Amino acid sequence: KLFYTKEHSLLYTLFLTLLFFIPDFIYYGKMVGLGATLWSSLYVGLMPALLGFVILVYFIICFEKKQNVLKLAVLFCLGILSHFIFVVIILYLLINLLIDFKRKSEIILIFIIGSCLSAFWWIPAIIYKEYTVIAYYMLPLVNFTWVLILLSFICILYRWNKIEFKFFKFYFVGMVLFLILILAEKLFINGQTFRVFFVLIFFLSPILFDSLIHFYNQLLKRMKIKSTLTPLFYIFLILIITSSFFIDYSSKTFIEFDIEKLDSNNIFLILGPVEDNIFAHHALFYEFTNNLGGRALRGLFAEQSPNIVFSSGLSLLSNPKEFIWGTIAIKGDQIDITKFSQLMNIMGSTSIISTEGINKNLPVLKMRKIGTQYIKKNENKLLWFDTNKIFEKKDIIEYYFTDSNTIEILNYIPDYYTGTDWIKDNSLYLSKTGKIISLTKITDSYPNNSAKILNYSRKNNHITFFIDSNTNVPILIKESYFPNWKAYINGKLTQIHVASPNLMIINGYGNVELRFEKSYFEIFSLFFSLAIFILICILFVKTKIKQKF
Repeated sequence: KLFYTKEHSLLYTLFLTLLFFIPDFIYYGKMVGLGATLWSSLYVGLMPALLGFVILVYFIICFEKKQNVLKLAVLFCLGILSHFIFVVIILYLLINLLIDFKRKSEIILIFIIGSCLSAFWWIPAIIYKEYTVIAYYMLPLVNFTWVLILLSFICILYRWNKIEFKFFKFYFVGMVLFLILILAEKLFINGQTFRVFFVLIFFLSPILFDSLIHFYNQLLKRMKIKSTLTPLFYIFLILIITSSFFIDYSSKTFIEFDIEKLDSNNIFLILGPVEDNIFAHHALFYEFTNNLGGRALRGLFAEQSPNIVFSSGLSLLSNPKEFIWGTIAIKGDQIDITKFSQLMNIMGSTSIISTEGINKNLPVLKMRKIGTQYIKKNENKLLWFDTNKIFEKKDIIEYYFTDSNTIEILNYIPDYYTGTDWIKDNSLYLSKTGKIISLTKITDSYPNNSAKILNYSRKNNHITFFIDSNTNVPILIKESYFPNWKAYINGKLTQIHVASPNLMIINGYGNVELRFEKSYFEIFSLFFSLAIFILICILFVKTKIKQKF
């Protein structure tokens, strides 16, 4: 019955799965992982626009019909799935507060409850000075708790409203499950396992939803509670108190080291491997730069961390243009000590701080004590963890930068890079302005410090410029890579090398043109998503017409 009644239609659940699932596959093509793709599409692109529009329309309908305040608060919270829609909902409520002052208590209550439900979004934004996202919490368990609160509210609301909204309940439950799955991937699910789990949970969502409805129904009957606000208040209060044990909003220092032992005012920092926990690296960098006692951080080496992690920390540096960082895959010999010492001389640094004892499975950074070791330049060795290994590397990459905001010319390309991944093993990426670079092998590029960029022009997603050089030079394009980008040098299609998700490199000289070309897959994805959205609207209208007659 759960699968074949109108209320729990397998077809409806299938539509939900396709809505989230298919467009991402079509649009992105090759994916590092489905979880990362869905996570990015939640905040960027067509999907949040469609989701946000449906939420906005439903919110306005419910508000005009003066429906349950808690339902409106839940919709207020779900508006965060599209930040623009979230702002529109806030403006809509403020306008109504001015126009219809009689509903002030209702509107204020929506703000209060909605703000509590959306605390997983705005609290990290305030504390960590970031614009969004759930994942900036250092404790994923807190995120999971908030999502469960939201799911519980939705279930209770539908039970009290006698499940009047038959199709859209799957829509909202689907979004909540989507958040849970993203957090689950961060906690314990990886790769293909996550993909299978994602599909299964969507098809099992009717059973999960019905089970929760039954549970809350029995709970309320046993408690003999008929009031709307009372049980929600106590459930919310209990969960808040419980989650408070896991939240630490104090500015606790993660790093413990004796800074006075360092005899240099210019320091290099080396962070150990934390696998894919980029937020742990972000926290380490932030804490080091705030606890250096006035000393200047000149260099940073961190294993397997994208450049975007440290961008917010550059403002803490005295002169970001003189700052060098790189990523290192620590497997045996990595750094040429002679060249590294020369680099330290150039930057005026005689001391290095390196972390030790960082566990790759470390889920909560601030619950561990992280020790450090320091060395002097004349000791001619780096201490890593508890070993005395000397890390060696053939070359340190140097770059020549132009004044362009989008285009840069590189004057050195190592010839031992293979593949297109930007965190390959045994690779070291350095630059003078904090860029992390990873390239495919380019054999016909030679240093040319006299090369210049002329006649740069950009109109929408069409970039043109001229490279004044008599030899091929590697050209860094500071644009996010998508397969849609096509590069033409002197009218001929040329290969684009992926330097990082936010950087591309082409090779040549003369007239250069970059075009962002629409692909058939992208167009199909757009129409497919719009078709599903229209289908949902038709089903909704059809349901309402049947209810009237």
